[in-house]
Amino acid sequence: MRQYFHKTNLLLTIFIMVSVLFSLCSIAIANGHRVKKILPFLSDDYAVIQNTAKEKIDLEKYFSAFQNVPKAYTVGVMFDDGRNRAVYSGDKRLEEISLQTGRIFRADDYDTHADVVLIREDLKELCNEVEGKLVYRYQGKDFQVIGVYKDRNHSSVSSAKCIFNLCAKSLRNYSDWSFGFFDVGKESLSVVGDLDSFRKLGIGYYSVESEKGNVFYNVGDNLKLMLILYIGVAFIIFLNVFSATNNWLSGKQREIAIRKMVGACKSRIYIWLTGNFMSLVLLSVLIGVLLVKIILITINTWEVSPSMVLMFGDSLDWKGIFVSVVVVSVIGLAIILITLRRQLRKEIISVIRRE
Repeated sequence: MRQYFHKTNLLLTIFIMVSVLFSLCSIAIANGHRVKKILPFLSDDYAVIQNTAKEKIDLEKYFSAFQNVPKAYTVGVMFDDGRNRAVYSGDKRLEEISLQTGRIFRADDYDTHADVVLIREDLKELCNEVEGKLVYRYQGKDFQVIGVYKDRNHSSVSSAKCIFNLCAKSLRNYSDWSFGFFDVGKESLSVVGDLDSFRKLGIGYYSVESEKGNVFYNVGDNLKLMLILYIGVAFIIFLNVFSATNNWLSGKQREIAIRKMVGACKSRIYIWLTGNFMSLVLLSVLIGVLLVKIILITINTWEVSPSMVLMFGDSLDWKGIFVSVVVVSVIGLAIILITLRRQLRKEIISVIRRE
């Protein structure tokens, strides 16, 4: 075991750092290619509705178009300001909201057309207290705050500041919205397409995965620049793989010479050394993945950096980890084969004397 770890400190350190950085970069790239949802609790198959009608459609008319849906559903709109939503939910999707205080909408809120709203935690200071109740004023109307939620991605322009009751009486005539959504899971597109009342509105609907369904396609941010910096650092560290591998091989020269003395052929030496090298790669990747997982848990549990949460999310990307393993392995094995070929030509006695 002592011989196995001889001169491996630098190699393991470099591999672990490369594994961590490459894994984080792959996670960021994967997150960057994911379509940003209008609301995070919507399914991956919800339908995006675009208000392309000639005449503006108010929320009362919009909501009534879904009255004949035969199953529980979630429907709503995103206001033109891009930061507020209005929602009706007959299923349990709203339960996925991370509430700090209060409650989500109930059936009686919809039935009585109550002027109620859920607000993001950072908007509490913009509210007023009226008769012991928290009130948020919007478009000249007062809405009672019934719940305060937390959004890890609050620094993103796609994050909702407020979620209004879609059936609120003060929003009946509201028509300043450009995108809506309808969600019953995988059947969202087919269900909304079969609704006669919806077709009469004359507005388009698309899959969230389509180009037209990508509501935030034109939203810019500084994440690409941050990603370039991460990749740059990863490659700078990666350049040290060459020196680290050579240093590790120099620690194996005496053992290689002894194996040659006892009759080991070149192919067996190659197999033995390659096996040792790959086991170190896998060990370092395992440690690297563990460190990445700890990083993800840390940034999502504590308020370390909203930008990091936005970039890396909360889950590992195994494709990226696989790529980092392949890249490090290919480069390392190439160095081993080239260097080992040169070392095997050396006289055994000269290697032992130098050691």
